[in-house]
Amino acid sequence: GGAGKPAFLPQRLFKECLMMILTKVKLVLIVTVIISTLIYPQTTISCSDDDKLRISDFSFEHDDSLYEYPKILETTPPSVVFDPENEEHSGKVVVRFMLQEDGVVNLFKTIEAPNEFIAQSVIDAIKKWKFEPAKVGDSYVPFHVYIQIDLPYSPDKISLWTQIEENERRRSDNSKK
Repeated sequence: GGAGKPAFLPQRLFKECLMMILTKVKLVLIVTVIISTLIYPQTTISCSDDDKLRISDFSFEHDDSLYEYPKILETTPPSVVFDPENEEHSGKVVVRFMLQEDGVVNLFKTIEAPNEFIAQSVIDAIKKWKFEPAKVGDSYVPFHVYIQIDLPYSPDKISLWTQIEENERRRSDNSKK
C-alpha cells in the first residue's frame, strides 16, 4: 500500500476486459474501429465471420524495423472519366482503410476529395486492387493504410502510407506549432 506508482490497467488486462465487453455486446464494426483508434491508434479490432472479435495490438514504442509495410501489387483505375477542363476532377483523393492480414480491404473513410462521387469511385477501385499486407516478423498483420491519388488519375500518382507514419507526421506538425 501507501505511496508508490499510480495504478493503471496493464495492457493484457485491458485487452481481456475489452474483449469480454465487445464479445458480449457484439458492437457494430464502426464502433469497434472508433474505440480501437481512440484508445491506441495501433490497436486494430476485426470481426471474423462467427462474430468473434479479435484484437491485435502492437508495442507502444514502435520499432519501425519490425514492420514490413504493405505494398500495392496491382491497381485498377477508378470508373470516372477524368476531364482536365473540369475543376472537380483536379486536386487529390485521400482515403484511409483497413488492410486485413489476408489482403481484404474494408472500413473506408474519405479524408479528402473534390466530391463524394469521385471519392466513392476511388474507393470502389481500391477494393479491386491487390495488396501485400503488412508484416511483423513472419506474420501478416492488419494495418490502417492511407492512399492518396493526385487527380487526374494515373498509376504513377499513387502514394501509400501507414497509420504509424501518419502519427509521426502529425507529431512533427504539432511540434512545429
